[in-house]
Amino acid sequence: MSKPAQLSVLVPCYCLVGSKDHLLVKVFRDSLLAAGVKVVCDPNEFWNPSRRYDIIHYQWPDAIIVGMGLSRESLSAVKGRIAQFKREDMKFVITRHNEHKHYGASPLWDDLYKIVESSCDIILHMGRYSRDTMPADHCGDKARHFIVPLPTYPDIDRTVEKEDARRALGFGDRDKIVLAFGDFRSDEERVMVLSSMKKLRKDKVKLVAPRLFNSPIRGRGKVQAYRELRNRLRFLRYGLLLGNYGQVTNKLLSLQFAASDVVLIQRKKVLNSGNLPMGFYFGKVVVGPDRGNVGEILRETGNPVFDPEDTESVASAINCGLDLAKKGKGLENRTFADARWRPDIVAKSIVDVYEQLLAAPSNQE
Repeated sequence: MSKPAQLSVLVPCYCLVGSKDHLLVKVFRDSLLAAGVKVVCDPNEFWNPSRRYDIIHYQWPDAIIVGMGLSRESLSAVKGRIAQFKREDMKFVITRHNEHKHYGASPLWDDLYKIVESSCDIILHMGRYSRDTMPADHCGDKARHFIVPLPTYPDIDRTVEKEDARRALGFGDRDKIVLAFGDFRSDEERVMVLSSMKKLRKDKVKLVAPRLFNSPIRGRGKVQAYRELRNRLRFLRYGLLLGNYGQVTNKLLSLQFAASDVVLIQRKKVLNSGNLPMGFYFGKVVVGPDRGNVGEILRETGNPVFDPEDTESVASAINCGLDLAKKGKGLENRTFADARWRPDIVAKSIVDVYEQLLAAPSNQE
């Protein structure tokens, strides 16, 4: 197939979450648009396309069935749409963000991931770990694999001075601040982080965890609210809570990252994390579990990793991160990210992949 004048790509997921931009999807869309690719982000176009696309580029398989519900019938419908697109010689790419659905994983969700991933001509990974451990039955026989990193987020202001950010958030200049940004997905993650912070209390290390609990108690039934309050009080003894329920504004996000010394990826199980490029973008030391692509990238860039099953290991990695922050490791991370993970650089890699895909002989059956 000859290269079209302008590549047309459907990304079947929304660019907005409520009224707020989905940062990663927006960066992905805007950088490809700037590279001359026509990009539409809309799962409805997967079901009722208004035009023909050259490529369908999945981000998260579960985004395809938003509003439909998960069932054997919806899985069958996904298979039917994919078969129709293949008859029209459309190509399929997926960026492999995670191995399983983050919340409410089940065999049916795993089936959806298998259906979507195995239909793809190209699979983009963010590290060798993902490429080397992907189940064989999730890859088509002729699927090709490429490693393309997550981009940084240039729309987020990183010009705020650390001292100004700390004053705005009520911290002192001498405080040692660890930022655990994003949702905590389980009590196991809360216990891991807060137990580790307890070990660092004598060193006056403070934890900023804006989403330690993901929703406010107000508005719940009395029994549920009591149980939730008791649960939260149980965690309070471990360290500082900085609660921010609902959406975190980009301004607050900038302040929290700017004020921190270390960014902690608070996962027990993880493949990728947007907090890794975000931390590098802000010039911070990033500490995370030695798991998935996260562990691979952190080790290769000289950032501390830990065993998430060992709180001593977590505390030791945080301490190491604080020491590295004093020695300028954060600036080194920022330079690394600016040279390799800028959206325009990542977009060029993706466009190169698209062009290779469209230039290859058709595998249509």
